[in-house]
Amino acid sequence: MATDNLAETNRQRESERPSDVVLVMMLRREAELRVSSEIQEAIEKAERSANSEWMDVIDMLQRSIVREFNANQKIAFAGSA
Repeated sequence: MATDNLAETNRQRESERPSDVVLVMMLRREAELRVSSEIQEAIEKAERSANSEWMDVIDMLQRSIVREFNANQKIAFAGSA
């Protein structure tokens, strides 16, 4: 019984996960935006700040890309703390 539930949960998660094609598109979009002047300026500003760092900017960027691609945020950020 527990095995059936686990299998069903895994099938459900897989159906919610963005396809490999979409994931590649999301990664390409991130690479494109990371080098933009807007993101580079935000990174520099974050590094000068006592309250943030460059990873905060990247986290915001990645979350905005997830929204842009209408990806399931719960699934997309399952590995983040």
